[in-house]
Amino acid sequence: MKGYKKVNEIIFVILLMNLIWVTSCADKKQNIPCVCYIYENGVQTRIDESVIIQDSSPFSQNKAGNECESKSYFTDDDNYSICQPLQVGNDPNN
Repeated sequence: MKGYKKVNEIIFVILLMNLIWVTSCADKKQNIPCVCYIYENGVQTRIDESVIIQDSSPFSQNKAGNECESKSYFTDDDNYSICQPLQVGNDPNN
């Protein structure tokens, strides 16, 4: 009976540690730089930068990349922008 209680304590501690790990990771936000290269009359005229804030879930990396790329626009062959995330993954500054 004493060994059974010890096993239950070990299982409880492992589950508690996993719960703490999951909740601490879910609260972290990452800043993903989004860079847009602006072309006017066929010439690159400027670079615009913005920041996309995402959570640390594995699916949010693709979401941040898609959000950045959705800022791209196309007016005609000479006037358009290309937007892309600089980094998708862990931000070393956080």
